[in-house]
Amino acid sequence: MGIEKNSHVKTATEGALLGAVITSGISPDLGIISDGAGQFRLLEHGLCWVHGERLINKLIPFTLCQRLAVEMVQGQIWDFYQDLKTYKTLTPEGQQQEKATLEASFDQIFTQTTSFETLNQVLGRLNRRKSELLKVLDKPELPLHNNASEQDIREFVTKRKISGSTRSESGRRCRDTFASLKKTCRKLGVSFWDYLKDRVGAQNVIPPLGELIAQKVDRSQGVPTKIIALTASAFKEERDITLASGFDDFVIKPFQESVIWSKMSQHLGVELIYQLSPENNGKGLPKTISQEQVTSADLAADLKDMPSEWLGELRQASSQLRGKKVMELIKAIGPEKAALAAQLRTLADNYQFDEIVKLLNFS
Repeated sequence: MGIEKNSHVKTATEGALLGAVITSGISPDLGIISDGAGQFRLLEHGLCWVHGERLINKLIPFTLCQRLAVEMVQGQIWDFYQDLKTYKTLTPEGQQQEKATLEASFDQIFTQTTSFETLNQVLGRLNRRKSELLKVLDKPELPLHNNASEQDIREFVTKRKISGSTRSESGRRCRDTFASLKKTCRKLGVSFWDYLKDRVGAQNVIPPLGELIAQKVDRSQGVPTKIIALTASAFKEERDITLASGFDDFVIKPFQESVIWSKMSQHLGVELIYQLSPENNGKGLPKTISQEQVTSADLAADLKDMPSEWLGELRQASSQLRGKKVMELIKAIGPEKAALAAQLRTLADNYQFDEIVKLLNFS
């Protein structure tokens, strides 16, 4: 295509990325509030009022008359800012009535002529960005400033000032990734350290952060989303962590179909209507393993009742990571200890043989 200059390649790449983002489902009407830098003037761009006013705040008046002019304009701007905040809280009908009044007030402030020529030039510059400063009139859901985003990246700047920049691209990516995770966890009310331990330990009790974000959005919009965890652990001590992480309930793996229908009925108020096939001969749906809270002490008590020879073989097979042998021994457990068999099978399926040895030691 003949695109060789770095600046041209950068522009083409950014355009391709933006097109890919829109194609993936991001609305082209998405609002973006920035300090006015060119790279952020995309989609439905709005200008941050705090950054806009900063242009006036940075002016250095040389006379008393100029200082008074700056103070007067600043007062007018912040009064108008308060009016915009009030506008955001109005009903759609009220907003429609106030829109023309606010536009007229904006023109009055930013087209005036003062005794300070530099101030007049700044006012003219801001007036040319009127559509971006008043984006909130058409999209009241947009914020008036981007302070929240500024605060999110302030940590990067602080660390750079203290310890300098990263030494490699991998270091930068590592810093950005963990800082982003920490910030996201903090906003979702999730302990970052608990999140790290959950992921490093492959427990996966805490749901993906994307799911928690979606759940938070749905709840803010009045949609009562229910989230049920499918967990490999049936221990009671895991339950509180699961529920505290945003789940409404949990189901122990492996599970049978009827358990899912039961949970849906419990949380959504729906009822499964079904007709038994002739093969069932009127016996109804198969019984499932109880999903009641199961503690490690309960499982250890069940293990005590097992033959000592069987316990010895299970300990040896688990210590030697012989999964096939462990599964054979689990199959020998009687139906009266179905909960024990289910939990041991889950641990074996997830290669958690060390947990099986811990249970044996506990018993």
